[in-house]
Amino acid sequence: MEINPITIAKTLYRVLNPTVIGASKERLSAISRSSICEFQLEFTNYHYTISKAHQQFKEATRDKLPKNQCNKYLTTLNECAESGLVDSINSIKKNIINYFSITRGSEPRVGIHITTANNTIVNILPSEGYLNTEKRHCEYTAFSEVIQNGIPYLDNNIPNTVLKNLSYRHAGINITEAKNGHKVKYTDKKIISRWRLALCELWELGHDKDWAKYATQGTKDRLYKSHIVIPITFRSHNHLLLNGLSSILNLNHENRSILGYVFIDHQSTHYFDERPFGDDRCSNIDVNVLYTFADMISLFLLTKLTYTDKSATVVKFNNGYRGSRRSHGK
Repeated sequence: MEINPITIAKTLYRVLNPTVIGASKERLSAISRSSICEFQLEFTNYHYTISKAHQQFKEATRDKLPKNQCNKYLTTLNECAESGLVDSINSIKKNIINYFSITRGSEPRVGIHITTANNTIVNILPSEGYLNTEKRHCEYTAFSEVIQNGIPYLDNNIPNTVLKNLSYRHAGINITEAKNGHKVKYTDKKIISRWRLALCELWELGHDKDWAKYATQGTKDRLYKSHIVIPITFRSHNHLLLNGLSSILNLNHENRSILGYVFIDHQSTHYFDERPFGDDRCSNIDVNVLYTFADMISLFLLTKLTYTDKSATVVKFNNGYRGSRRSHGK
């Protein structure tokens, strides 16, 4: 096989470059444009569909139709809101996977976790074979730190963090056993890990069975060694939001409300861009790109809240609707 020096040089640059981005600026801009165009279509369709369903429900209550009739319209509204949300966010999830597939050559696992009314989190689009149960923020360092600091959480070497961070929490890992038994592997070091990622399809390398044995029963988290968490949030926008939106978003005293999280992990260490983030001068490409996707998701969540749980018509109906006792049409 002929060896191309240019290809070798590009591969070496990709491995040693801390951004680990293996795509040109032109390719990245094309990914961005395509994703935004698709978002425009999805959001327009979703907003139109849910607003029409809400209008029909509102007209039914305004005309004082029997409660059972209004309930049918409300059920249609909720089903429309939920199914449309899942379909739309699934499109965004595919674009996130596409971004990493193009820039890394290996797909990560992507989860979209939404905050529930019980203040737990649930993955609304779990991967195949993923044990999807409600999680508590306090069981995971990643979620807890995002809440506390209001910025993303990035860990490019989870096994190393487990061994060195005495306060680390992750419900999917048996922390005590891992601290006592796991040994750091040379293949998890940055240069080696990125060479493996650049030169091979990671899925063909097999899972790390030594790391897998520290998984808690019934989880798949054992296979992953890098992860990043991006909050789906409206940050410090309280003074710019129109009247009523602050209450819909339930902004806290810091003018921040976390509606959910974009959670991405990969079974290779050092998978993500490691450059600094946390302020408006963020130089971390992955964080910047993922915030764009998170902001897209936030608009779908806000639209759903506006027309369902936070709708004045819905709230009034649920608090005690008194419509006509006659059957519709009589």
